[in-house]
This record gives sequence, structure tokens and C-alpha cells, in this order.
Amino acid sequence: MYPFIPPPEAQTTTPAATYQARLAHFTELRDDFTRQSDRQGNLNVILFFGALVMLLIGFFSQAHGWYWLAALLFVGFVASFAYH
Repeated sequence: MYPFIPPPEAQTTTPAATYQARLAHFTELRDDFTRQSDRQGNLNVILFFGALVMLLIGFFSQAHGWYWLAALLFVGFVASFAYH
């Protein structure tokens, strides 16, 4: 759905019909943006706690390879957060 492009139903003759068409369009647009925002927020939480878990695994197992994965997940979190 392209934002801010009025639906073809908006070319009706009565103001009430135009209002209803625009209302339906922007309601659907709002719902799309809300779903996208919720997905992005869930991804942020998963990346953050994934990085934290990898950091703890690396600390308690004394295996330094886990730190690279934690750093990579944290960079992914920062990029995802900046995009959101």
C-alpha cells in the first residue's frame, strides 16, 4: 500500500463517501505501520537479549568466540533500533 495516495473510491461525488473512503484507506495504512513497528520492536528485543545471552555464555564458558557473536548481535540491534 502506498501512503498518501488516495484510493480510487475517493473520487466519489459526495463528501461523506469521500470521507469514508479516505478513512478506510488511512485506517488500513495505520494498521500496516503498526504491524511493521511491532515486528521491528520484537526484533530489537530478540537481538538485544540474544547478544546478552551470548555475552554471558562467553563469560562463563571462557570461550572467546562467543564474544564475536555477541558483538555481531549487538551491532544488529543498534542498526535495527536506528531503523525503527
